Amino acid sequence: MANRERGEVGARFRGEDIALVLDFNAICALEDHYDEDIDTVLARLDSAGGKRRARARDLRRVVLELMRASRPSTTEADAGDFITETGLGALPDLLGRVIAASRMVASDEAPSPEDPARPPETGAA
Repeated sequence: MANRERGEVGARFRGEDIALVLDFNAICALEDHYDEDIDTVLARLDSAGGKRRARARDLRRVVLELMRASRPSTTEADAGDFITETGLGALPDLLGRVIAASRMVASDEAPSPEDPARPPETGAA
């Protein structure tokens, strides 16, 4: 089950509940794989203007790293199967929710006041 306090987003895979999370380890793995900063990596997923720019292997790599926090033995084939089960049409929304829930990167999607995925900002420095 997903722990919103840790920035996890719940999903189903092979009949089980799993958690997807863009945590520090996922960011490091993605930056290492692409030899780019995380903002550049995530820009690969941008589908601005309704035109899909993300390549299938990029989607699979990102999903792989998001799955590994809750399923360390996840393989590329597992990530591909997850995408197939979830459907490409649902994937952008799911990835957007994972990125928005992450405390590791800035998100364009501001959480609503009642959104438990993020604690309220206190203004304290």
